[in-house]
Amino acid sequence: MLPAMSAATPPSPNVDAAPAAPLALRGLVLAAGAGASLLLSLQHLASLALPGCGSGSACARAAASLFGSIPGLGWPLAHVGSAWFAGLGAAALAARRLPSGWPLGLARLGALASCLFLGIAWAGDYLCPYCLIVHAASLGYWALEEHARARRARAATPAPLRPGAALFAFLIAASFVTLALFVQELRVGRRVDDVAEHELQESTTRLLAGEATTAFRGRWLIGPERARVRIVIFSDYQCPDCRTLEGDLQGVLARYPDEVSFSAKHFPYGTSCNPRARERREDLHPNACLAARAAEAAGEVGGPEGFLRMHRWLFEREGRFSESSLISTLAELDLPREAFLAAYRSAELGERVAADIDEALKLGIAQTPLVYLNGVELRGWNAPSALPRAVEALLESGARPATAASDAPLDAVGRMREVWEQTPVSLADQARDAVVVWGDLSDPRTRELFAYLAELETRPRPPHIELRHFPFDESCNPHVPRTAHPRACFGAAALEAAAFLAGPQAATRLRRELVSLEPEEWTETRMAQLAQAAGLDGSALLAALESPQVEAGVRADLEQARSLGLRSIPFLFVAGRHVRLWRSGGVEGLAGLLRD
Repeated sequence: MLPAMSAATPPSPNVDAAPAAPLALRGLVLAAGAGASLLLSLQHLASLALPGCGSGSACARAAASLFGSIPGLGWPLAHVGSAWFAGLGAAALAARRLPSGWPLGLARLGALASCLFLGIAWAGDYLCPYCLIVHAASLGYWALEEHARARRARAATPAPLRPGAALFAFLIAASFVTLALFVQELRVGRRVDDVAEHELQESTTRLLAGEATTAFRGRWLIGPERARVRIVIFSDYQCPDCRTLEGDLQGVLARYPDEVSFSAKHFPYGTSCNPRARERREDLHPNACLAARAAEAAGEVGGPEGFLRMHRWLFEREGRFSESSLISTLAELDLPREAFLAAYRSAELGERVAADIDEALKLGIAQTPLVYLNGVELRGWNAPSALPRAVEALLESGARPATAASDAPLDAVGRMREVWEQTPVSLADQARDAVVVWGDLSDPRTRELFAYLAELETRPRPPHIELRHFPFDESCNPHVPRTAHPRACFGAAALEAAAFLAGPQAATRLRRELVSLEPEEWTETRMAQLAQAAGLDGSALLAALESPQVEAGVRADLEQARSLGLRSIPFLFVAGRHVRLWRSGGVEGLAGLLRD
């Protein structure tokens, strides 16, 4: 018989009385925050193409903002989110029997930080959808912890015996994730440094060979007219890499004032002045066009020295200024106010900036900075101390003083060809006219490339074009973290089935039919009709979609892509060499590679 319980003695509180649903809900909220943070981390570490996070998007603006990276390291702030949510999960597990303490305190701290960052993102117009998920998860977790605290208070749960257990678990889990991301950052950084170092060595070799043979310089020359090393840089005052390079440049100019000259050209990536940015709707640096005008106006009223003072001021402020702050600093920069404003607002300065942009496009610019020494592009400029090392190599080689009339950079087609020629052969036994593309016909960039290739197929000597599959669809491709194109596996299987049933030519005919339609129209009924148009039996093609041979064909393409280190699509090869700048060279550039 159970002893009678005194009415004066309340029952012992059951610490585990909380239903499982709130615990599960907290787990889901933390998983959402951790997942969104990890996707943003992978975008940085593995060049992951997240839907809605392309160039010009709120994600891209957030990543490029002052608050998008960890100060001093340059790592994305998403790394902090990944470690934070992992730590919160560990703390919640450690404290599931404790009525108060660190989990709630950490949740409050995270909620406060999320409110701060949401305010900054709203003010800066970069409310990235993945960031919104992260901050919603942070606020949601805080609300759930507050709710749990209130329930425990009503149940009069006793004080915790181990208040530090949750904090210890948080620190261990967060440290583990941070260490894993740190190791991956080192690996990615090492790969980037190796590529940059190789490109720097190639550039230096061409510089020493004196490959450049019309005058090439900006309007405001810093340094001697005749110089042994003549530096020209296309830059954008809101470009972080340009700002980093600026430190090396100023060091070089200070060290070799009589032997090195520098002049700047502009490529501001803002829609108000750059046609490429307008065409792609990518207003990545909205103040950069005004910054370029300010630099030119300073040169107009203050000569090269006035330009240089404004140039440095703009980089110090990362190109961010209002007209009032610009006007207030004119006296400090020793620039006459009225003359400067007249020049700054003139149509002529807009035409100068537009001329620089047009020149950069003709040179095949892919990104800023675009650096030239004596008319030869300095690739690998992002290797450690690349610019000072290249300048020293030129000076040590005995380069003679000359003017900009001696310098002539390659155009876009020549630049594409040179980069391609210096790329080692990765695909063995590929003929000169062989074009191999790893891609996904439901991907916009792959479709753009095939528009170029379709024009080449109409010419007298059409190339042999082979599409290899890399569908951005996790239902058949284990090498992508999420599905970007839901019909991609279906399209890849259909092309492979066409080749299996009737050979490569049938697959080529079906590929042309697929490109003519939007991916959303790739239904089974429509695919059967397209197969008929390509000379195939539509019913037979649909029946072959899930055959072992078709699955094996797609899988073989994926494994080869992985062995080549494919990180983005389309991945284009001509004669076994990766073509990196196919967009810059365009149809004629590709035709030139195939013609020789």
